[in-house]
Amino acid sequence: MMKKKTKLIGIACLLLCAFFLQFSCKKKQSDNPIENLPAATQEGKNTFGCLVNGKVFVPKKNAGSTAIPLEFNAGTTFQIRATDFVSNQDEVRIVVKNMIIKVGSEYILNDPINAFGVYEIFKNSSPASYKTSSSNTGMLKITRYDSANLIISGTFSFDAINTAGEKVEVRDGRFDIKF
Repeated sequence: MMKKKTKLIGIACLLLCAFFLQFSCKKKQSDNPIENLPAATQEGKNTFGCLVNGKVFVPKKNAGSTAIPLEFNAGTTFQIRATDFVSNQDEVRIVVKNMIIKVGSEYILNDPINAFGVYEIFKNSSPASYKTSSSNTGMLKITRYDSANLIISGTFSFDAINTAGEKVEVRDGRFDIKF
């Protein structure tokens, strides 16, 4: 009887240790929001992240939705949309038309028709839209373009305003997409 009790206590301790080990190994959120963004990789990991007014934005999806669609026609249009379908229903979008891609090139986001950044919130009854302009600009930099392996990676940041003149700051943006 004593051996049975000792064996049960040993199994219970082992299970308890495994339980605590599982939860202690999870990545903890950092107080520094930049550390909570996806890594700035260049391997086609299908990641996207940025800070919107200092808060972490990463796309999240519901069943049947795509969080990071990329429209890409070399020399014609580059458009990347990252949407949080789960919590705020907001979106960060970057569009550059007539783009000839060169690694290391920077594209200024200051033309509301041909090269711009957008931040939109759809959750409210009246959606809010913030867009770059000639006075509130941004930048997109391509850090990897691999047409053989279909990978495009880069960084971005921009300031955007809405029709009421309210400003949104999008900073430390990065993406690593297979197209």
